Amino acid sequence: EAGEVLRPAAVHGAPLAPALEALPVARSGLASDALRTGLPAATDDTSRDPRSFTASQPEVPAVALLVVPLAARGRNRGVLSVAREAGQRFNEADLGLATALGGVLALALENAGLHAETRRNLAELSAIIETARAVSSELDLDRVLEIGAEHLRQTLAATGCTILLADRRAGRLEREAHRGPALEREIVPLDAPGLAAEALASRAPASGRLPAGVPGGGTSVVALPLVARDQPLGVALVSVPEAPRRRDQGELSRALAIASQLAVAADNARVLAGMRRHAEELSMLQDVGRSLVATLELPQVLEAGVRNLARIVDAPEAYLSLLEAGGTVLEVKAVAGPGVEALGRRLPTAPEASFAGLVLDRREPVVVDDAETDPRVRSERRRHAGARAYLGLPLLVKDRPIGAAVIVETAGPRRFTDEEQQRATAIANQLAVAVDNAANHARALAAIDELRATQARLLEKERLAALGELSAVVAHEVRNPLGVIFNSLGSIRRLLKPEGDARMLLDIVGEEADRLNRIVGDLLDFARPAAPTIRPERLERVVDEAVSVAVGLAGAPVEVERAVDPSLAEVPVDAGQVRQAVLNVAVNAVQAMARGGRLAVRLRAEGRWAVVELEDSGPGIPADVRAKIFEPFFTTKATGTGLGLAVVKRIMDGHGGEVGVRGGPGRGTVFSLRFPLQGPAAVESRPVMR
Repeated sequence: EAGEVLRPAAVHGAPLAPALEALPVARSGLASDALRTGLPAATDDTSRDPRSFTASQPEVPAVALLVVPLAARGRNRGVLSVAREAGQRFNEADLGLATALGGVLALALENAGLHAETRRNLAELSAIIETARAVSSELDLDRVLEIGAEHLRQTLAATGCTILLADRRAGRLEREAHRGPALEREIVPLDAPGLAAEALASRAPASGRLPAGVPGGGTSVVALPLVARDQPLGVALVSVPEAPRRRDQGELSRALAIASQLAVAADNARVLAGMRRHAEELSMLQDVGRSLVATLELPQVLEAGVRNLARIVDAPEAYLSLLEAGGTVLEVKAVAGPGVEALGRRLPTAPEASFAGLVLDRREPVVVDDAETDPRVRSERRRHAGARAYLGLPLLVKDRPIGAAVIVETAGPRRFTDEEQQRATAIANQLAVAVDNAANHARALAAIDELRATQARLLEKERLAALGELSAVVAHEVRNPLGVIFNSLGSIRRLLKPEGDARMLLDIVGEEADRLNRIVGDLLDFARPAAPTIRPERLERVVDEAVSVAVGLAGAPVEVERAVDPSLAEVPVDAGQVRQAVLNVAVNAVQAMARGGRLAVRLRAEGRWAVVELEDSGPGIPADVRAKIFEPFFTTKATGTGLGLAVVKRIMDGHGGEVGVRGGPGRGTVFSLRFPLQGPAAVESRPVMR
């Protein structure tokens, strides 16, 4: 194409010598003359004619040579060389025939070239149309870029094509697609010098070689700008062979047309992706709002809120902290991501002491692009390894701060966009209202529970007061007739000295009168609870006395096992009342072992409590019965009053202690009496545990 070298295109007859495979025009006078004048040039012997290139090539056989130029429409395309044996001359007829044949052949070559160019142009136009059809029917950006890269590669007969799209916010070009070997780095700064920057700045093609050290380094490249709506969107780098062919302006125009279509398609795909993302964000915001109002349980609200905060900006971690009472400390209440060990962590509210405190102090979003270089989060970063970027959001209710949310990026430095900040702020505002509503709801429920408990206690006190008053009246009215019965029985036995059936009947009357007397005693104990007289006592001695009495009343042998904690010191109790409580429990245990058994007595110190446990080997108490055994007048015994364990409960309440029972059928029963080691006053001031 440069017109400087002749290369064989077709040969008939003897093969050409190797020296003739590339013949410089300047070294062949015959060819130069023919091409310059447009007329045939001939010689009888090439070995003797200085115009012949082979004159200086003794290894090439000598011939008679006729060189005819191949020219059409003023353009030289080559020469037609006809050889005879050396010494034979070409006459006028030979010259005329060769000239005519050369003209026909040159014209045929010209027509063939035009036809090939027409077909090539048609193929390239078809490629443009196909590219337009493909990119207009495809909405997937990756697929659009792949199609465009392939058509650009084919249009310029290139070995490869790489598409780089610009991210203006990040200030860089990113490799998005390629066909053939990849060219350039995956990420190229927009301000970095090079072909891509040149094409973007000029919005025109730029050519050159890629620098060494990058993918495709040293490759000859044409950089085509991708421009849509007068905005450069990126660059297409097309690699060309090391010895590039001449490219006309039409070819570059077609490549630019494809690049323009590709830019429009890429812009449309980005707009569509943005619309889809916006729709997804609106849907997500709706879902978040629905999830926050779906429940008034504070833990569920916090969990849903922190999870949605991380999701709305696609971050791996998020932390939600609420102000404790007094407003001097933040406590981490919910975590999204792997940092669950932070739950319950207490953070200072001073802005210089914690990032959450800084957010709370400013009452506006706080963004940290890189925690490694920002002094505001150095101490926080030391506590949270791996955090590289932060987005802090205050939780405000009517301009009153109630907490702070911190979203964390761990992959690397990150700039949270304005759109991301707006979305996260919207979620944080909804979350703050939901948290405040849930907290108010929790306080209302607690107040209702407290009111119900207070009402239940008042009702219980009124019921017990009524029972006590009734019991006192009944005991008073029954005890006087019982005295008459006992006196009468004694007189009858002295006067009549009965025998046989009469004596048996009098004994029955006496036993029943004794039982009535015991019932009256229980009623009086229950009706007139005396305030305990507290003094330090050896609990072991008091318990042993009561257990001994109970075992003495047993109708079958009972084995007693004792286990006393030697570290148990004196306990502030009313010895008489405690003896009565232990006796009632021990009698209950002994009566449960009608055929005898084992009674285990254990005393130990347990924190701020002195614990007395009595475990029998009887059949046990069913679970539905265990819940009622301390209620007055509840009993499962044919001759019981149901007041023994009720008296125990009243005595333990008077001491500020607790009484409990556990076990079940076939496993015996364990009664536990717990006395405060510091006396009743200390227990009354203990915090309520829910």
